[in-house]
Amino acid sequence: MFEWRPEYSVQMPDIDAQHQRIFVLAAELHRALVEGKPKPALERMLTSLVDHANLHFAYEERMMRKHLYPEADAHALGHDQLRARML
Repeated sequence: MFEWRPEYSVQMPDIDAQHQRIFVLAAELHRALVEGKPKPALERMLTSLVDHANLHFAYEERMMRKHLYPEADAHALGHDQLRARML
């Protein structure tokens, strides 16, 4: 369900590594849900995923602005929408 694929690469090793970590955390959370892990464990995992995603979004948005990425605003809006959905 949550599996990184090479075609997801943005050809920036630091960002790709962050994306891959998000996939790992999401897969771990999904597996824990399926296995019926206790609520406190799920909450810790979800917090870890959300925290990592927020750090990644902030980093990615800084990099897009630094490199004058023309779609930076639209991409940041997508991050905002994902943040809202995660919460």
